[in-house]
Amino acid sequence: MTSTFRRAARFALRVVVIGAAFFFLLRGVDWTEVRGTLRSTNLLLLASVVAVNGGMMALKASRLRLLLERVPSFKTCFLAKLAASAINNVVPLRGGDMARVWMLERHARTTKTAAAAVGVVEALFDLISLAVVALLGALALHEQRWAVGTTTIILGAAVVLLWIWKRMNGNRALESVEAAVADGLLGRIRRLVGRVEPGIRALRKPETIAVAMALSLVIWVFEMGMVMLCARAVHLSIGPALAMVTLLGINLAMALPSMPASAGAFEGGATLVLVLSGIPKGPAIAFALLYHVIQVVPVTLAGLVVVWRAGLTLDRLAAPESAE
Repeated sequence: MTSTFRRAARFALRVVVIGAAFFFLLRGVDWTEVRGTLRSTNLLLLASVVAVNGGMMALKASRLRLLLERVPSFKTCFLAKLAASAINNVVPLRGGDMARVWMLERHARTTKTAAAAVGVVEALFDLISLAVVALLGALALHEQRWAVGTTTIILGAAVVLLWIWKRMNGNRALESVEAAVADGLLGRIRRLVGRVEPGIRALRKPETIAVAMALSLVIWVFEMGMVMLCARAVHLSIGPALAMVTLLGINLAMALPSMPASAGAFEGGATLVLVLSGIPKGPAIAFALLYHVIQVVPVTLAGLVVVWRAGLTLDRLAAPESAE
């Protein structure tokens, strides 16, 4: 009964979120203006957005390889990121993240638990870097002051969580617990720490943390450039500050339950931020739709080709010899 109730609650929440997003998007929109904005799109600028997205994916692959202590090749990390993103775009419940766990188990010589832990570490670096750049953007925009408090909370929470993960790494404080006690809650905690430790081992090195954070900041700079280029393609003027707050709005909306590829929530988050900055709703929706499509479609097509040729979990790629 509890499981059924939870599934029903999740479904109801998803319906509410999607319904609210589409109500906001559809209410009072001049669709003639939206169509006119999309028809005037500069295709060359859109192609540059795709190119920048490829560069951003390469940076994410480099960060993943760094956190995996360079065990897998860059190619494997890049294909894993690409395939996982494509699967997430077409499958609900973040199915691509689950597939990536199997990919890393095979190619990074690690366990599924450790591979999942690496994903958590990546997410924390993303949250910290996004909060930093979005906070700077929010401080420069009087109409986006809501983002100041939001980014401060996100930054504080992410830093604390990353610190906790780092403290878990190599922590031997529980080793002296007596066996009778260790069989209880503390014992389970010790076993959990032991399982995730290979996935957070890279955090032992301060230089690794510094490089990973630098890569994360550059990744968001790339994404900021994509927002600005896509806006320019539909003849909107979006500066760096507004671009970063727009990304914050998109990612906050994507954290809510929604359809695959966050359809509806993505557009709602972007449109709301742009409307608050005085951009008319029609062009704002046109930008949000175009930006979402240009992010999702090329990555999904490329990722599905990877899955077709290398297998759902890259099982057709040669694994490291020591993992055989």
